[in-house]
Amino acid sequence: MLRTQIFKYFGLLILLLGVGGALICVQIVRTQISKNTADLWNVLFLYGGLSIAGVLMSFFLAGFLSSIICSPLYTLTEAVNRLRNGQYSGKVVSENLSGETRALIEAFNAMTEELNEKEVRLSAGNEELKSKNKSYMDTLGFISHELKTPLGSILNYSYLLGQQRLGDMNEKQLSAVKNIDANTRRITEMVRLYLNLSRVENKELNPRSSVVDVNQDIVVPLLETFDAALKERRISVVNEIRKNLCCLADLNLATEIFENLIGNAIKYGDDNGIITLKAVNQEKLIEFSIRNTGQGIPPEYREMIFEKFTRIEDRPLGRQVKGTGLGLFITRHIVNAHGGTIRVESKEGEWTEFVFTLPVGDKERVESYA
Repeated sequence: MLRTQIFKYFGLLILLLGVGGALICVQIVRTQISKNTADLWNVLFLYGGLSIAGVLMSFFLAGFLSSIICSPLYTLTEAVNRLRNGQYSGKVVSENLSGETRALIEAFNAMTEELNEKEVRLSAGNEELKSKNKSYMDTLGFISHELKTPLGSILNYSYLLGQQRLGDMNEKQLSAVKNIDANTRRITEMVRLYLNLSRVENKELNPRSSVVDVNQDIVVPLLETFDAALKERRISVVNEIRKNLCCLADLNLATEIFENLIGNAIKYGDDNGIITLKAVNQEKLIEFSIRNTGQGIPPEYREMIFEKFTRIEDRPLGRQVKGTGLGLFITRHIVNAHGGTIRVESKEGEWTEFVFTLPVGDKERVESYA
């Protein structure tokens, strides 16, 4: 664009000069007609040729000068486009250029060199952070895995003590055993979540899908596990998931989904409230929903709660309950790993509902998934 403008205006200037010269020549010729009529045509051809030569020379000079001025700018434009696309191609040559153009290119070279150095440092720092994070997650996964067995043993003995199967206990002793059991279960839940977190961060969350009977394999066993907590809070469960409904999922990971969501419904729901479980068949997916009565979640926090280490009790209206802030983060990754989606819907002061999808399973075709 700049080259075209220079060519146009410079050429127009020289053209005007040539035309002016030609007019002067014509005037001179007119004054000489009376003196030397025989040489008239020779003079006209001479000055006409000079005018044409002047015009052609003006176009040549315009093209030459515009090339000198614009060529570095075109080179600079190409370098800017490459930089915009993330390609650093080295410095733009600035030798044998005019002062302003040279200053512009040198400033651009300094900027790109500084940006490249920062990118190299950021890339190196990012790789170092990835390496440290992987080491941290590997260690976390190892420790979590090693803690599972002793914690399971503690839970078994605390259950036997609480049931007084190892001997009679007084009320104070039973209260202590109950505290041991509650805190051990909390630690066990943390270990489970951190173990899954290490799998998520290390991209090792690979579902081994099979046909799963949702009620028989997941919901009924979980409700038995949560029975004491439900009774303590006087929460009723309405299970509307139809009998023999099957999904295609990793049994352990699918159980994690329901355990996290039902556990949250108990933690954050109202005393004397209701938890409702539903499932709706779609073409290739089953849409599950778990709703609890309670204070609900404000709209601005409904996406945030799926982030890592985010706890609902940190938000307004949240119940003051302890948690790691990992359950929903891990749940979303598990659902996504199965090709599903998860979202939360809520009406403040009334209810909260988590809706997620899993692939449809068919008991009659179990062999095809083996």
